[in-house]
Amino acid sequence: MSITRRITGRAIVKAITYPIVGSGEGGVSALEFHALDTVGGSFSADVIVGTGSITEARTSTIYLPDDSNVYQSFASTIPGEYYAGAQWWLYAAPALTNSITFSRDLTDSSWTSVEGVIRSYDQVGLTGVANTATYLEDNNGFTFEYVQVIITVTADTNTHTGRWFVKKDTDETRFPLVGSTFGAVGSAHYQLNTKTGAITGISTGGSAGVAVRDAGDWWEVLVSQTGDGAETAYTMFCLPANGDVWGVQAAIATGSIISGEIELLENKSIVEVRGSGPIFTAGSTATTNKTQPEFDSANHDNTQGGYYCEILPISDYGAGDLNYINVLEHSARAVLRYDGTNIESQVGSGSSVQAFSLVLDTVFKIGFSYGNADNKQVINVNGTEDSTPSTYTGDSFDAIYVGWNVAAPYLMRNLRRYNEDYETARITIDGLM
Repeated sequence: MSITRRITGRAIVKAITYPIVGSGEGGVSALEFHALDTVGGSFSADVIVGTGSITEARTSTIYLPDDSNVYQSFASTIPGEYYAGAQWWLYAAPALTNSITFSRDLTDSSWTSVEGVIRSYDQVGLTGVANTATYLEDNNGFTFEYVQVIITVTADTNTHTGRWFVKKDTDETRFPLVGSTFGAVGSAHYQLNTKTGAITGISTGGSAGVAVRDAGDWWEVLVSQTGDGAETAYTMFCLPANGDVWGVQAAIATGSIISGEIELLENKSIVEVRGSGPIFTAGSTATTNKTQPEFDSANHDNTQGGYYCEILPISDYGAGDLNYINVLEHSARAVLRYDGTNIESQVGSGSSVQAFSLVLDTVFKIGFSYGNADNKQVINVNGTEDSTPSTYTGDSFDAIYVGWNVAAPYLMRNLRRYNEDYETARITIDGLM
């Protein structure tokens, strides 16, 4: 049995179906909160059912895509909504810093115009606002026209990632080039097909990786390079027309593109950046600190219960711990986390483990059941339980943290907690898979 009400958020109207908490579905099986379904609007008003409230530890503004492919702003302490795969999601991400100033305005003097490239800061950008993206045009069939910027980085062996948001179009008569050169490390230059999102290397001897992601009306292109311990000059490029034949440089090519944003994320690999919100800058660099939504501790019963959520990995992170739900700000208090090869719980006296390989941009479902009376905890991944449940004797807690140890961006929805004994919770969680 359920009820449906209509809600309004950012001028759009959606329907959300809530389970009824009370007679027939209440008692010890009551749904304490049902925190992320297909919704738009305020989390606290439109998403949470029953006890508990959501807060956000982040103290900087972020920009995330909505269902019209427009990046909306979420101010300090406001949980971020992210639209992907025809659904709304809760967003978690690590702290990131954009070292490039005037990241949208490529007409600023901080950007060098090479060979007289035509440029104007008069286009509609990622936020849907006029004059927030740059038009670039190469109209000379005898030379390459482009913009570049040189960023000074520390002489070390860390990996840095450049990111370009290039507007999609249907023009295959010219192919733009994005990339970077890192002194003696070499170059990482790639042509982009703005119609298909295909990418091909032009000069890649210094490349540590490349990726392209469909970002609605834009292509998100990421190129990384790793320092050699000596180089400090990191040069970023954007060429509107690098060739008229795919994969071949040719100065004869002419044409234009729209650049929505260019970033340098120092000391970050591609997997730590992919899918994260753009970090717009003007006259100084900018940082978005860790995005970590939290629910208050009234939602957690230390003696028994079940947790469930759905995860969309927008980055193929596969090294170290990526925590999805914690009940204490401590690495050993993970209700559900991914360690690169397994989904595991580590609460109380034991640890339940289920082998799992994350697949980029593919939703997976995870659940966790626990109980003092049974002295057991067990996880369930896409309908498969750990065959050997671990012990559980209770643990300390202070809140429910989403993304406490968030080494890479990811999305979460349909987060649920049931106040049930161990065996009942197992049945409930399995029914959601």
